[in-house]
Amino acid sequence: MATSFYESSNYKSHFDSTIEKLRNEIKTQIYSLIESLKKREIELLSGLDEIVNTHKSKNKELQQKLEELTELYKANKKNFESSELQYLQKNFLEEIDRKIESTTQQISSSSFPDFTWDDKLLSQIETFGSIKLKTKESIKYTDKITPIVSVCEKGNEKGHLKSPWGLAIDYTSGNIYICDQQNNRIQVFDSGCNFKNIFDISTSLRQPMGIAIHKGNLYVSEGCQDVLVFDLQGQLLKRLERRHRPDSKESSIYGISVHETTGDVFICDFKNNRVQVYSEEFKLKHLLTGFTKPCYVEVTHTHIIVLDKGNPCLHWYDYDYAFVKSLITRGGDGQVENVAAFCLDFEGNILMTDDYSISIFNKRGELIHKIKDDVTYPTGIKLDSKNRIIILSYRDKNCLQMF
Repeated sequence: MATSFYESSNYKSHFDSTIEKLRNEIKTQIYSLIESLKKREIELLSGLDEIVNTHKSKNKELQQKLEELTELYKANKKNFESSELQYLQKNFLEEIDRKIESTTQQISSSSFPDFTWDDKLLSQIETFGSIKLKTKESIKYTDKITPIVSVCEKGNEKGHLKSPWGLAIDYTSGNIYICDQQNNRIQVFDSGCNFKNIFDISTSLRQPMGIAIHKGNLYVSEGCQDVLVFDLQGQLLKRLERRHRPDSKESSIYGISVHETTGDVFICDFKNNRVQVYSEEFKLKHLLTGFTKPCYVEVTHTHIIVLDKGNPCLHWYDYDYAFVKSLITRGGDGQVENVAAFCLDFEGNILMTDDYSISIFNKRGELIHKIKDDVTYPTGIKLDSKNRIIILSYRDKNCLQMF
């Protein structure tokens, strides 16, 4: 019987040879593609290294400029303590502010070609070679600002307030923590000012006046002289009692603030006209004096800012506890007579409470806006993560309000 063509050894040999040839060609193309990808990877990494090195070099130069300005400021600040040089001090500090702002803008605009920078550098990577960072919108204070939420119930029920004083915001959860002073408790509201929880800690807390959040803990100052630390669920962790203080004068504690990096605790001793500075372990570090009824304190990365209710004015100090500048709030268009609290927005503007208004000043101390609608004896003020103004109202209304 004759053998068919498809069964012939010649065809099988030809078929095997063709398959082997195709395999070799595919392997060759794959190897070529791999080599091309490796070469492209090297080119991309080299380009990225060049961008990073350029950024580091420019950033180093601009950082040196900032250091030079800082040294210039430190070298001259002692010359500004006498009253006859106050005008020169004001002009000099304004010039320093302008130069620092200009240098900061250079850093922001000259780092990476496709980057937009913000304060916290919250990055959002979209594509390789096109990295964009989220930015905060500039706050506008020119429009009429009115309350969008008001929680006004006086009493001792849940969600009701009685002479509220200090407040703090947990920017992770958005929760608002309030010193419900005459009810001797801390109340918790969510980011929409809805009641959420209550810390019934009247056995350990008397007249809470000031409150701050640091590393997931609540630092609460009592009008009756002690400082207590709780976790965010209301569990007492530690207590600084008056009898344990190196300087155990009878005192009246109001505002409190905690430095984000060092953990140092700053306490307004209203009765003894001073600000006490403690380490994170509650060891006394310094007594900042020369005030008349200090009632509120805020600490930034660069300054200690104290509200002196008796004058009234704000005082800035550096972390060598040296005086830097003051903002006098009495007199002029931006007159604030009965100031009780203040806060800073992320642009450095100052929001300050008065009996029936909130005054907003820029970094140079110039009044840029005033909120008068539905504000009565505010005793606490903060900005949340959406730049909404949160205030507490004392006396008549006993309110938590959002603007």
